[in-house]
Order: sequence, then C-alpha cells, then structure tokens
Amino acid sequence: MNLSQLLHAIKDMSSRGPQELVQLLQQLKVSEDSLRNQSQKVAEALTHLDPARESLGFLFFLHIMGNTGLPDHGSQQFLGAATRFLSTCDVEQIRLAPDKFVALCRQVRDHAVALGSPKLAVSPLKDGLQKLAPTPEHVTPIHADFALSCLQAKHYNAAAFVLEQTILDVEPAKTSMKPTDLLLYCYYGGMIHIGRRKYPEALHMFVQGLTAPTFVVNAITIATYKKYALVSLIHSGSVPTLPKFTPSSVSRFIKSEAQAYIDLASAYSSKKQQDLPSAIEKHQARFSEDGNMGLVKLVLAGRTKRAIQKLTQTFLTLSLPDIAQQVGLETATEAEGHILRMVDAGEIFAEIDASAGMVRFLEDPEQYTSTSAVQHLNATIQASFALAEKLQSINAQVSLDPAYVSKLYAKDKGDRFPEDPSEFDAEPQSLAYSFQDG
Repeated sequence: MNLSQLLHAIKDMSSRGPQELVQLLQQLKVSEDSLRNQSQKVAEALTHLDPARESLGFLFFLHIMGNTGLPDHGSQQFLGAATRFLSTCDVEQIRLAPDKFVALCRQVRDHAVALGSPKLAVSPLKDGLQKLAPTPEHVTPIHADFALSCLQAKHYNAAAFVLEQTILDVEPAKTSMKPTDLLLYCYYGGMIHIGRRKYPEALHMFVQGLTAPTFVVNAITIATYKKYALVSLIHSGSVPTLPKFTPSSVSRFIKSEAQAYIDLASAYSSKKQQDLPSAIEKHQARFSEDGNMGLVKLVLAGRTKRAIQKLTQTFLTLSLPDIAQQVGLETATEAEGHILRMVDAGEIFAEIDASAGMVRFLEDPEQYTSTSAVQHLNATIQASFALAEKLQSINAQVSLDPAYVSKLYAKDKGDRFPEDPSEFDAEPQSLAYSFQDG
C-alpha cells in the first residue's frame, strides 16, 4: 500500500467503528517501515490529516516526523504539530496504540531539550498524560517525562496539579507502563516537591518508589534512597526505617551503596557538634558526585534550626551568646540572623531585645479558630472519607478478582492438604489456615 492509498484508508476507516480502527492500526504497523523511508513525504501528508478526527493515522505519521533531526537538532515545526495534536487528539483512537503515543510524547521532550527550551514540553505532556490515563488516578509513562520536563525547566508549580493527584492504579496493558516509569516518576516528583520546599510530599513520593515491588535494585532506587535520607534529616532530624513491605533487595543494597548517607545520619544524631561537619567533609566527594551537596548544606543548616527549636521548649528567655554556644554557632550575630529568619518563616515565635542581647521565646499565637483553619480541617476530613471509600472499593474489586481468588484457594488447599505425607503428623496449629499471611 503506497502513501496515497494509506492516506485514503486513514480518512475512510477513522470515521467508522472500533473494528475498523483495529484494522487500521494493523495497516499502519505493516506500513511503518515503508513510511520511515519517506519521511519528507510523510511530513507533507500530515497536512492532509485532521489530528482530532484521524488521530490514529496522525499519531503514526507524526512519530515518524519526530525522528528527524534528533538528537542534535530540534524542530519547531514538529513541536507545533505535536502540541496541537496532544491537545485535540481523540482519546479512543490513541489508546489503541499506547506505546506509540508514549514514544511520541518522549519525542516532544527530546525536541524541546534539543531546542534549549524544556518548558516547551510541559503543557503538551500534561495534555498527553491526561489523554492516555483511563482515570486521573492512573499513572502513565508520560508522568515521568512530564515531571522531568518541569524539573529541567525549573517550572515546579506547573507540576503541582499532577503531583497532588492521588495515584491508585497502574494498568500496563492500557498505558504501556513499565516498572522504571514508576520509579522515575516517584524520583522526579520527589525532586519537584523539594524544589517547592514541600518535604513531607517529597518523602511520600520517595517512599512509593522505594517500596515498589522488585527483585533487582537499580540506580534509580539507590538515588531515591539518598534523596530520601537527606530530606528526612532536613524535615524531621532523623531517617525513619523504611516500611516492612519494602523489598528485601532494596534494604540490602542500601547498606552497601549508601554508606555515606548512613554515616551522615549517624553524625546528625551525635551529641558532638563537630561530628556532622566532619562527616560532610569526609564524604564530600561522594555527595558532590551524586549531585546532593545542596541538600547536604540544608541538612547542616537544619540541625542548627532544630537545636534552636529545642531551646524554645526549655527556656523563656536566653541571651544571644548563650544560644550561639548551645547550638554550635561562632557568634551572637550568627545566632540573631538564624532566629530572625526562623521567625520570618514561622518556624519559631520570638522577640529580640537588641539593646540587651536577649531573646524572648513566645507561644504560637494561632488559636486555629479562624474560618480558614476550620475550612482546612473540614477539607482534610472530607479527603480522608473519600480515600476510605476508595480503599473499600479497591478491596472489594481485589476480593472478586479471579486470579486473586484462585491463588487464595490454592494456598488454602495447600495449607490444609500438604503434599508431603509426613506433614500430616504435624501439630494442628501448623496446618491451620492463616488469614494474616493470606
């Protein structure tokens, strides 16, 4: 089938039913090699297709066009066509070829980077992930590319809408999702939260990546743990133990691949003020190589803040020289600067008498009775109710899933009727069905 005939087939079959679209998909796959050899003609043929009505054919043609010029040069023409396509394409058609759609979205990011403007990919990729995801609660491979584009463009707030969406479902058959896509999304998403100074949200993303089921640990997982350790120290002053459902392979590799960060956490909790700076100096080369020196500096500054916050729980008034001595600062001026910044950030409540060199620590003036506080509390309660209902729904779906029921039945049968005859002599408790382990 030549190019002219394929164009005719695309226009004719795109307006028919689902069966014809599946047939069209097969024709496009068969013709793909031939189309690659006619890249110039394919670019011209795109002008004869409607991205909204003939989305499947437009997708294949545009993908071939996107291969031109990479990796050295980007194409404004391609980006313009892709941006228009991603905002107007037909959802039902593009979901027939999720792998091709994901590949196209990655071309968009690559072209934007090649043109020296990653922000050009942010809006199109947001459209793309919303088109591919069956529901807002699904994660797709495009989520990772979108988050990376926001990072490269330093456009952190543009990612907020996507990152704040609760992810509850992964359907590889519908989205072409792979394990590394999830790991990268959690890693990049956590980094964006760091850029927005939303440390609890960053930790949540990192934990999702670290606890994802796996038998083999890769570089993404190790890099995620390193960020997790640093952000934990910045946020809470300690590195919590990972959840029990963390894959054992992850726990093992952390001990061998992240020793510098384990040493840093140990030094942070030491009562000796000099231990933390010494640990930073000892592992500085590793931290710099990992690109984490900026976070390490925040860890050091964070311990000073935490020490000052502890003083507010013990003293009502204290001199600036005493504060400097107790938190490990060299001068009273440094202590004053830290306190002023913390007051401005709402991290402590205090008044400084500059003439006397004294600091008076105050109670939090917020009584949490304002309209905004009540509205925030109500919104949090409603979100909790919605999440509980969703979890009940998921539990019901899993309970009725044939694969789950079959596996549960097999385990129940195996527990009650062991294959090894000698086991029939075991105590009754050892043969009892364990609902906790099931």
